[in-house]
Order: sequence, then structure tokens, then C-alpha cells
Amino acid sequence: MDFFSNEQVIQLGGKLFSTRDASLWMPARGSSTYHLPAPKANAERYVGIVRGPVKSPEHALAVFAAVDTKAQRVARRRGLVSHELFIKLNAPGEPAQPELLGLDVWSDFAGMTEHYADHSHMAGLSEAFASQPQASVWEQASGHWSEW
Repeated sequence: MDFFSNEQVIQLGGKLFSTRDASLWMPARGSSTYHLPAPKANAERYVGIVRGPVKSPEHALAVFAAVDTKAQRVARRRGLVSHELFIKLNAPGEPAQPELLGLDVWSDFAGMTEHYADHSHMAGLSEAFASQPQASVWEQASGHWSEW
């Protein structure tokens, strides 16, 4: 956490963000992470994010694996490009409440919203969390950007 306590990082971060969450995340070992080729004709990108406290990382990963196994073909048809799960690393002295962060990248907004609204695929995920997770959807900014 030395990086996040650096005075220069704090000052410059304040110029970029209205609030800051100094947290570190590691890829969730054993999760079903994948990156698939996007359809050539569709350059749009949307990100679905879910973040919340979990009962245990192992339990959460098992729940996500079961749901993903059943829904992966349908999600791919609807435009899913990639899926990753991360587990929060706690800072020294921080309470040890495990937390999960899920990132999905989609190439079709209508397909993404249809999938997230499909309770036959999404209902089981609530079992992974200890309380209501935060979810959001992000759209790629318009214009020409350099991505790195």
C-alpha cells in the first residue's frame, strides 16, 4: 500500500477521480477466465462490473463456475467477449472481509442487457455474495483513443 500512500499519487489521483478506493486485486485462481475473439464487424465494447463481499472466495468461485458453465454458450451468442474474476487483497490491518470483482466485456449492448436481465442465467450468482453486490455497465467512449 506504499503506492497509494504516496503524497504525489494522492494529489494526482484527486485530479482524476472524485472518490478513491485504494485497493489491490489479484486474479481469482481457479476461476474460469476467458478472452474470446470479438466479431470483426462489431467494434463496440461494453463492460459489465459486479463487486461485492463474498461468503468465501472458494464458494464464490464455485457458484460463478456453475452459472458460467450453463450460460456460456448463450452469453457468447449475445456478444460476450471476455470474463474475469478478481479477489481483493486486504491491506495490513484491514478487516478480512473477502470481496469479489467480476469484469465482463461485451460487443453488443442489447445482448448484454438481455443476458443480465435473464434470471434463468443470473439468479444463481446471488448465492456467491454475502450481501447485495454493486453492479454497473460502462460504455466505451466515442472517438479515437489510444488504449494501453
